Amino acid sequence: MADKDGRNFRTLYYDTLGLRNVEQRKALEILLKDDPIDVKRISTFSTRFSLPAIYRTHVWKVILGVIPPYRDAHQFVIQQRREHVNDLKHALIVMRKISDEDELSLQLSMMYLLEEGALRFVNLPKKLERKAEAMRAVVQVFMDMFDDEVDLYWLSVKFMKCLDQSAAQLDKLAKLIQYYLQTEDLQLYKHLFNIEAFEIIPLKRWFESGFAEDIPDSCMERIWDKVVCGSSKILVFVAVSLLLVFRHPLLMEKSAQGVNTFLSKPVPEDSFVRMVSKAMELWDKHGATVISDAPTVH
Repeated sequence: MADKDGRNFRTLYYDTLGLRNVEQRKALEILLKDDPIDVKRISTFSTRFSLPAIYRTHVWKVILGVIPPYRDAHQFVIQQRREHVNDLKHALIVMRKISDEDELSLQLSMMYLLEEGALRFVNLPKKLERKAEAMRAVVQVFMDMFDDEVDLYWLSVKFMKCLDQSAAQLDKLAKLIQYYLQTEDLQLYKHLFNIEAFEIIPLKRWFESGFAEDIPDSCMERIWDKVVCGSSKILVFVAVSLLLVFRHPLLMEKSAQGVNTFLSKPVPEDSFVRMVSKAMELWDKHGATVISDAPTVH
């Protein structure tokens, strides 16, 4: 039985009891029991709902290809992944690029650079230095989410690949940010537009690290569930929510440089949860799994 909006009556009943997540968790457990696991269905689920923390590592590993959808192959592939990480670490120690005393985020970012072939350069190009910085920021956040060092490395690497896809669509994402800000807060949009602030907003930094450098908190895991599933659009809503949360100080700024200076400051920790919650609210209101052509901004 469904209501006029097509929602199942049972879902509505669970909502009234505050048990909606119970039904979602059961649905996810059923999907994970499939062999092979249907990656597309898992991705669709993760796009629509927040993943239970207990399943996040496993679901991300399946979606990102760290492990295959065939359950019988999991142990073999995990062992191969572990040996790969050990080989990378040993090579870097022999090369005297890292030591066991170095921070884990540095070790893993150097392993990432070695994997990317970056360490063949005498001096690391600025683009690769920037990728290493973004990787370190991602690892720092993921350390609170994933306990196993091997999982931490592979999930960070695969997540960086997702962010590379976002960076490749930067112009389209920038237009979407303006469109949704105009929709949500016309006054703030007009102010930022009039002082040409959209030209200097640090979109590249935001999207290269998935906001890990600006919101370095595991509360972002709900946002990154969507990124892992291939939707860069959720990062648009994080950007919009950041601007909305700081609308009053931004309205006080009289120049684009002033906005840039303000956005270069660390985001206060007490704003993290509020920004993520607002972004998820915007996702529920406007969200989609893919990025369509950017709407016209008037």
